[in-house]
Amino acid sequence: GAVVTGWSAMLVPAATPAEIVDKLSRDMRTVRDSPDMQSAFLKRSGHSDKGGGTPDRLASLIDADLKRWKSVVTSANIAPN
Repeated sequence: GAVVTGWSAMLVPAATPAEIVDKLSRDMRTVRDSPDMQSAFLKRSGHSDKGGGTPDRLASLIDADLKRWKSVVTSANIAPN
């Protein structure tokens, strides 16, 4: 069977300066790691969330998901509407 997980992310335009991307990433991790957010994750999903982390990890995740789902769509002969 297939294992499907969900994730969320904040994306910015490709031309956003690296120092702004880094600051946003740090700030989002601070919010994610706060006790209130960890409690909300636990309440909604049954576990806390310490995933994600860096822009490079997000880029790798997006790339892997695109490859995975392209394979699924291709093998199932799914055509766009």
